[in-house]
Amino acid sequence: MPNPAENRRLAALEFALPRHHRDDYIKGLRSYQAEYTTPLIFYTRGSVAPHPIADGQAILTSWAYISSDGRYGIGKTPHFNHKGGTDPALVAHLRAIWHATGKLIQNEPIIIITPSSDVVDLIWDWAKGFASMPPGYTGGGTEGQRLATLEKLNLEIRLKPDNIAVQLAGHNDPISAGVEELSTLGLTWGRKNLDKQTVTAAAAAKADVLTAHWRRR
Repeated sequence: MPNPAENRRLAALEFALPRHHRDDYIKGLRSYQAEYTTPLIFYTRGSVAPHPIADGQAILTSWAYISSDGRYGIGKTPHFNHKGGTDPALVAHLRAIWHATGKLIQNEPIIIITPSSDVVDLIWDWAKGFASMPPGYTGGGTEGQRLATLEKLNLEIRLKPDNIAVQLAGHNDPISAGVEELSTLGLTWGRKNLDKQTVTAAAAAKADVLTAHWRRR
């Protein structure tokens, strides 16, 4: 556990992050091309950059999703090891699910399609009532503070376990591959300091392709 001086150093590193390495996201809806399905289906994806940031204490991650009714999103998040834990890829995949579903789990059945078998295993554990987190994950929260992102997702699933199902994406699934491209765009946004307007247009164009493909199924 970091001592108070180390906590202050890590907090200073996080505060000093350049804008392009900070948490940000884009969400939209291409419903004119997609069709509503029940259950609502979300393809989700998380990605991890190859090089550390923040004096080696963090790594840039990204996430993306698209749904059967045309919702989509991408985002970037700095993953600090002291609160995000030792498996940034798993955390990024789970962040994608949180941003995709939020509190929708309380209102309607949802199917998550993910490329990560670790995500499948953990979500099923949560649906059984367990509250285990990825290794080392605290989200920076302490007693009395608001819940961390994955704690919120865990709570939503445990409240309505019958409303969530999770499946492993198949090999050569074009929608899964497209969501991977969206997630990679999130990394590029942060690594190359792209303009948010440029990223927004690129994400919408990719979502158009994916929702059109979905409709042709």
